[in-house]
Amino acid sequence: MPGHVLIIGATGMLRDASMTLASQGYVVGVLGRDPSRLETMMMEASAAGGILYPLEIDYYDEEGLSEAVDGAAQRFGPIDILVAWMRDDAGDSLHRLIDDICDAGRPWKLFHVKGSAAAAPDGDRRNPDLSQAKELCQYREVLLGFQIENGTSRWLADDEICAGVVTAIEEDSPKVVGTVEPWDSRPSS
Repeated sequence: MPGHVLIIGATGMLRDASMTLASQGYVVGVLGRDPSRLETMMMEASAAGGILYPLEIDYYDEEGLSEAVDGAAQRFGPIDILVAWMRDDAGDSLHRLIDDICDAGRPWKLFHVKGSAAAAPDGDRRNPDLSQAKELCQYREVLLGFQIENGTSRWLADDEICAGVVTAIEEDSPKVVGTVEPWDSRPSS
């Protein structure tokens, strides 16, 4: 059943996932820094009958992010799904979002999108600390890999990434998009 989704990384790599979810009846909040991209997405979703609203903010601004998410929850209802594609150096932004969403006191899902480096044999597969939120937050890792075709490998295209994220949400499960094995077969650049 559609609900309220917040997507971080929505104006870039996850743009099509945002539009797909809006077309499926979700109320979709898209976080981004580029006002023209946000406006274009909002207009396209509206023309297709979907509800997509922009949050023009940089996720490095933890206080501003918290205020924006609280405002979105007041306007559109509690967030049911957070899709987070965030850089590792984002500080405590993800943890702050988790706390803010948990403040609603109801179950929700976090689809944490991670790059292929998280799958490296010596990679950092740490997940956010959900000890305070474990009863409310259902964590799903979406790991982005690569494709092997005709003996050569390539990185995933945005449409493949978006399809994988949407599938993870539809199936309500962790997902590896593409493959991460054999690790030595990944593209070199």
